[in-house]
Amino acid sequence: MKQVVFRCTIILLIFSSRWAHAEVKLPSVLSDHAVLQRDIPVSLWGWSSPEEKVTIFLNGETLAVTKADKEDGIWRTSLPKQPAGGPHTLRFVGNNTVEVKDVYFGDLWLASGQSNMVLPLARIKEKFPDIVANESRPLIREFSVPMQYNFKQPNIEVKDAQWKSADKLIERESFSAVSFFFARAIQDDVNVPVGIVLSAVGGTPIQSWMSEDALASFPEDLKEAKYFQNDNVINSIISQDAERQRQWEDYISTHDKGNVSPYWWSNNIDESDWTLFSVPGFLTDAEQKPINGVHWFRKRFQWPHHLVGEQATLVLGALVDADTTYVNGTKVGQTTYKYPPRRYTVPADVLKPGSNTITIRLESHRGHSGFVSDKEYWIGAGETRVDLNGEWHYKLGVVHEHLQQTTFIQYKPMGLFNAMLNPLTSLPIKGVIWYQGESNTANPDNYGDMFKTMIEDWRNKWNNPTLPFLFVQLANFNPRLSTPAQSGWAELREQQASALSLPNTGMAVAIDVGEWNDIHPLDKESVGERLAKNALHKVYGKDIVYSGPMATKVTLKGSHVWINFKYQGGGLFTSGTNLTGFEIADESGVFHWAKAEIKGERVQVWHPDVKHPSAVRYAWADNPAANLYNKDGLPAAPFRFNLD
Repeated sequence: MKQVVFRCTIILLIFSSRWAHAEVKLPSVLSDHAVLQRDIPVSLWGWSSPEEKVTIFLNGETLAVTKADKEDGIWRTSLPKQPAGGPHTLRFVGNNTVEVKDVYFGDLWLASGQSNMVLPLARIKEKFPDIVANESRPLIREFSVPMQYNFKQPNIEVKDAQWKSADKLIERESFSAVSFFFARAIQDDVNVPVGIVLSAVGGTPIQSWMSEDALASFPEDLKEAKYFQNDNVINSIISQDAERQRQWEDYISTHDKGNVSPYWWSNNIDESDWTLFSVPGFLTDAEQKPINGVHWFRKRFQWPHHLVGEQATLVLGALVDADTTYVNGTKVGQTTYKYPPRRYTVPADVLKPGSNTITIRLESHRGHSGFVSDKEYWIGAGETRVDLNGEWHYKLGVVHEHLQQTTFIQYKPMGLFNAMLNPLTSLPIKGVIWYQGESNTANPDNYGDMFKTMIEDWRNKWNNPTLPFLFVQLANFNPRLSTPAQSGWAELREQQASALSLPNTGMAVAIDVGEWNDIHPLDKESVGERLAKNALHKVYGKDIVYSGPMATKVTLKGSHVWINFKYQGGGLFTSGTNLTGFEIADESGVFHWAKAEIKGERVQVWHPDVKHPSAVRYAWADNPAANLYNKDGLPAAPFRFNLD
C-alpha cells in the first residue's frame, strides 16, 4: 500500500511540476505580422498552466481576461470587434508575457485546394515580371500552412508556419499566385489589409480535405481513412516506396552507359553513333510504346563573342520526367519530376565563344519521355536568345521497367483536414477561395455531392452557416480533339457547378485561361481577379458584373435549339468570327459540331444534318474551342442539356 501511495505521489509531483513551469503559448497563426478579421469579435486562444489567469492587452489597453482550463491548460477568449487598420501590438500576460507585433485588422480569407492554388508567384514571373518584381504590397499577407497529415484525430495547432508580407520580394515570390491576385483586387477596391491563410497541397483529391463528419456519407472513403490510422500501415508503405525508389535509381545509375567514363555529359564525346532527334518531341519505340529508363540528349550551339563572360539563362520548357542538365560538362540544373518549367542559370565562366554543348540526362519513370511541345527552348543573356529547337543528338543510356507510382499518404481521405484545417477553425475568416478538382477528373461521378457536403461541413466547423465559398472551375487542359468526345474534365466542371445551388457560393470560370500542355497554366491573374469579382459582388455588395453567361433554359423549335442565359452583363459576345464549342446530338445520341449564332439575348444552335436534336452542349471537352463571352470579358460556363 505504501508503494502505491509513493508511486502516485511521484506521478502527481511530475504532473504538477510540468504545469508549474508552463508558459503562455500561442498558436502559430497568432504571431507577428498577422491579419485578423475586422468588424467582428475575434477568437483568441492558447495554452498555459491549468487555471492560470491570462490577460490580453491591445496597444496597452486591457481587452480581455480569461483563465486556462484546469485539465488541458487551454484558454479561450475573444477580442471586441475592431475596425480595419494597424499596426497593433497584442500582449498576453500570465506567468510570462508574449507579445505579437505588427498586427493588422482587415479581411482574412482561407485559400485551399491543390497545386494550382499552391503555385507561387515565382513560377509565373516570366509572364508577369513587373508585378512579381515590383508590386510591393505590405498589407497583403500570407500564412502558409506546411503539408502535414493526421488520420487519428483533428490537430489543434499547425507546425512550422509563419506570416509573410508581400512587401519583400523574397517572401512575395513564394506567395500563392491566385491568392495574391485575388487579394490585390480586393484591396484595390475595398482598401483594407488582406490576409490569406493558405492551406493547400499539390495533387490532392477532395477527400483529403474532408473531415470525418463529412466522410460519414461516403463509407468507402471513410473506411480508407480509418485504415491509415494505423502507424504501422503508413510506415510500411513509406518504407516500401523508398526501397522501391532506391532500387530503381540504383539500377539505372549502375547500368546507365552514360555514367561510365568517358561520361556522356563531358565535351570529348563522339556523337557519330548517336541518333538525330527533333526537339520538341517524345520518345517511343517502334511500336509507339514508351521507353522507361535513361535517355541522353546533346545539342551543339554557337555562343556570340560579345556575350562571353556574362551569366546566361537556359530555358528548357517542360521535360518528362526528371532531368540533370549540363553545359560544357558543368552541371547547371536538376529537376526531379515532370511538372516544373526548367529555367537554369549558367555561370559566366562556363560558356565560351563559338561552339558549346548542352547535355541532358533524362529519366523516364512511367509513360512517354521527352520535350513538351509549345514550350520555349533557348539559352540567352540580355536581349540575345539562341534557339534550341530542332536537331539534337540522342542515345539510350539504359532501359528499365517503369517506376511504380509512390503512395502519397497525404492524398488519403481526412488526413489534411485534421492537420491543416481543423487548427484554423477557431479563427474567424471572411470567406474561402478554393481551386481543386484536377485529381478527381478520373472519377467525377460523385464529386458534386462530396463538394457540397464539404462546403456545408466547413461552415459547421467554422460555426458560420453563411460562410462565403468561392471556387475555380477547372481550366482547359490536354490536346484539343477534332471530334466530340466524352470528357472527365467536362463532367467534373459540371459537378463543380452544382455547388452553386448552395447559398453564398460563387464560381470563377477558367475555361479560356488554361494551357493544353501544362496542368499548371500561368495566367493566375485572370483566375484571381475572377474570384475577386465574385467576392466583391457576393460578399462586399458591389454592383458589378461578376460572372460570365450561364445557360438557364433551352427551347427546341424545329431542328434549332434556342438557349437563354443569365449574367449577360453588357450583352453576349464572341471573341472570334464565329461561335465555336457548341455540339448537337442526333436521335441516336451521337454528338456533332454545331453551328451557332448570337441572336439578341439568346444563342441559336443547329446542324444542317440533324433534324431531330436530342441534346445540346457547350465547351464539353477537356480543352474545348469555346469562345462565348459577355461584353464584360467573362467567359460563358460549360453546360449540357437533354432535349425532350
